[in-house]
Amino acid sequence: MEIPLVPLRLALITSLGSAAHRDAEKELTESGIGFSILTFDVRVQGEGAVPSIVKAIDHCSRRDDVDIVMLVRGGGSRTDLLAYDTLEVASAIGRCTKPMFVGVGHEIDTSVADEVASRAFKTPTACAAGVVDLVNAYVDRSEQVWDSIARLALDTVRSAEQFLSDSAHIVRHRVNEIVRVGEHTIVSARTRLRRRPLDIVRSAGRDVDAIAERVRLLDPQTTLARGWSMTRTASGETIRKASQVKAGDEVVTHLVDGTIKSVVKTTTKTKEK
Repeated sequence: MEIPLVPLRLALITSLGSAAHRDAEKELTESGIGFSILTFDVRVQGEGAVPSIVKAIDHCSRRDDVDIVMLVRGGGSRTDLLAYDTLEVASAIGRCTKPMFVGVGHEIDTSVADEVASRAFKTPTACAAGVVDLVNAYVDRSEQVWDSIARLALDTVRSAEQFLSDSAHIVRHRVNEIVRVGEHTIVSARTRLRRRPLDIVRSAGRDVDAIAERVRLLDPQTTLARGWSMTRTASGETIRKASQVKAGDEVVTHLVDGTIKSVVKTTTKTKEK
């Protein structure tokens, strides 16, 4: 039977106030985990023990607010533990719709209930510790996942910062180059103005407008403002073809007002005409 990843809702079948009850509850409480514990008081030995235990197990099996059923009692003589070797109790454990954790007896005691349980432990304390370990294992795995996400996010931010730095450098270089060309054009225009005033003025005006438009068009923000976008892989590589990525890859799309991080679901190659 599949055991829940985070079993926080527990049914504890035991003799209320017994050492087994105290030991199991103490282990669960001191773990610091917010368990919800429903305790079912049963006879654990002697006349009436078997029907009392079976009734409690069947009741827990029908409940929707229970993740794991714990059946615990302390050690004793073989006679004291006879109830846990009966067909009735074994059958109840076998038909229970919830995972059964059994912690009956001390180190030397083994019962039929142990054999049919989802998991068996030597003591009530060990049984409770087994539940605590399940939750702690899930917490550890979750923390590892979040650590991986944090590292990925940091790498993405660094990649974006590098992209912006590279883009700024390219823009500065191109602007300076265009300015130099513009200055040369203006000087040439002044020379022509001396020869053909009106025509030169008109031509120079067109040249200046063209230079300004080139500056504007070369600005990446202008391209983005027209509705275009630039998409890069998580490593910063510009994506030009669908074949550069596959399903599951993370990509970063740069827009005029920010970025979008997304995961590729599918890729479709455009048919060549």
